[in-house]
Amino acid sequence: MALIDAIRVSHTPVHTICFGSGMSMGLMVFLVGHRRFAGKHCTFMYHELSDIYSDKLEGIKKNVAEYERLQSLIDSIITSKTKILQEQLNKYRETKSEWYIPADEALKLSIAHELM
Repeated sequence: MALIDAIRVSHTPVHTICFGSGMSMGLMVFLVGHRRFAGKHCTFMYHELSDIYSDKLEGIKKNVAEYERLQSLIDSIITSKTKILQEQLNKYRETKSEWYIPADEALKLSIAHELM
């Protein structure tokens, strides 16, 4: 999240380029670029936050609260930077599925501004 904030507040335009794959937090870093370019064969992927808890009950409760906050923050960045609706993100989270997004679909959803 530190890198995401640094890119967002940069006075120098930061262009993000994805070749291969931009998955999980890679998608988030890509999305905050001021101009976003993707290779025509790249794939993006969204999924719900995950972790393995190994703590006592009170520690787990604190982790859950923080993960809910982070999930909301991530979803708000995605919905503000793209044409993706919250309902679409909820569908993948509810089914515990990864959402793989090929480059042509990423362009239609405004994940990428331009294919290379």
